[in-house]
Amino acid sequence: MTLIGYRTTLLQAQVVPYQTTRLDALLDAENVTLEAITIEAEQPIVNKSFTGTIRGGRASEVRLEEVGFQTAVVQRGATSVAYEIASKATVLSNNTKRKVTITIASMDGEFSYSSAPKLQPHVYFKANVTNSTDFSLLGGSVSVFVDDNYISNSRMPTALPGENFDAFLGVDDAIKIERKVLNKLTETTGFFSKSRRTTYDILITIENMKKSNESVTIKENVPISRNEAIKVMIETPASSEVQPDAEGILRWHLNVKAGEKKEVRLKFSIEYPTDMTISALE
Repeated sequence: MTLIGYRTTLLQAQVVPYQTTRLDALLDAENVTLEAITIEAEQPIVNKSFTGTIRGGRASEVRLEEVGFQTAVVQRGATSVAYEIASKATVLSNNTKRKVTITIASMDGEFSYSSAPKLQPHVYFKANVTNSTDFSLLGGSVSVFVDDNYISNSRMPTALPGENFDAFLGVDDAIKIERKVLNKLTETTGFFSKSRRTTYDILITIENMKKSNESVTIKENVPISRNEAIKVMIETPASSEVQPDAEGILRWHLNVKAGEKKEVRLKFSIEYPTDMTISALE
């Protein structure tokens, strides 16, 4: 018999029919010499000045021919997609994950800011992007860098080649927003059939501390009445300026200059019978 790490041993045994024959073997250890295994790897030469960044609301161009990076080749099947990565990589034998770059690409996008200060007092940065590459972008966690600075972790959906998707780029602290309930007034109206009217006066302030002019969409909701006995009246803004949609959402599209502060005013009233209770409106 032969085992790796031991000298070869030859055993002889006499086998008797219908009886169990026991065979013991003593193996002597022997040094084993194997041929050396060599793994070579080439690290792509990456110049930070050519990596994709977002500057002033526009994505800078990534010049792959100047980075010295060899992109993967896409092979599409009927129900699958394979990426053939030609560049070499070192895979360590320590059970750790190894990431291999498939491609570096620049994609055009439209950038915007939006905020719903009633829910969160933050202004969020978003990009609407078209996947102009031949690669299917798998959904998952992404790291967001703006102007070479790490912003946050986010998530993106799966996007096929040519598909349009939204990339949420996190909170931009350079644009401040604040929402205050300036006044809440409740009064009783009517002579015979008494009703109660509650008026809310809300002020939203937004300040652009960036060095560039930005467009920001502010969202705020007003109650929607499903009962004829409950009436909702919007005093400010005028219906010619902003109107709520079917869900009661008002949207202001503001152009805020660098260093500028703007205010948005919302004032509405709710009238309902005195025997009813209305709550959770603020």
